[in-house]
Amino acid sequence: MGFMEWVLPKENQFFEMLSAQSENCLQAARELDGFVREYSSATAAKRETSVRSISARENKGDDITHAIIEKLNSSFITPIDKEDLYQMACLLDDIIDIINAAAVHMVLFNVKKTDKCMVALSGVIVQIVGEVDICVTGLRNLRNMKTQHIRIHSLENKGDDIYHEGLAALFRKSRDPIDIMKRREIYGLLESVIDKCESVENVMENILVKHA
Repeated sequence: MGFMEWVLPKENQFFEMLSAQSENCLQAARELDGFVREYSSATAAKRETSVRSISARENKGDDITHAIIEKLNSSFITPIDKEDLYQMACLLDDIIDIINAAAVHMVLFNVKKTDKCMVALSGVIVQIVGEVDICVTGLRNLRNMKTQHIRIHSLENKGDDIYHEGLAALFRKSRDPIDIMKRREIYGLLESVIDKCESVENVMENILVKHA
């Protein structure tokens, strides 16, 4: 067995770990979407159970990120630049962290019920994280994911529109300053998840340009 045949399969573990992280992000996004859609009719106990499940995803994400960073620190050869791998790992970890923060804050703030903006943003999150997962899975082959890249940018723009429309409606309709504060914070967290997905896509585009 030649040297490259021996070393490359081991280094492909980076792609496996990134794929595991993006899949974890997607599962967390789906759980968040279900949590948001069922929130208004769910009991307090059900809400707490859902938050614990999402938090478990966040803990799993931390473990994967630490494993990737540990392997980066001990690897001489990596399939793509170490800096890009590190940035990808951190951004994917950020996605799960913010998803968890959004769910936690909804319960912590004792939000009575969700609204159209929250439901719409959580729906966009599922879509955009799904596109990111497809891109990350295809990264090992350095395939051009032009269709996914276009969709990610389009979904990010859609998320911005929903966020701004939601804020406008909130300030127009609500008379409770505390409720406004709570919902604005949650809107911001949900919108940040979408922004992080676009950041992941930007890193992947840079990787493809370097290896074109």
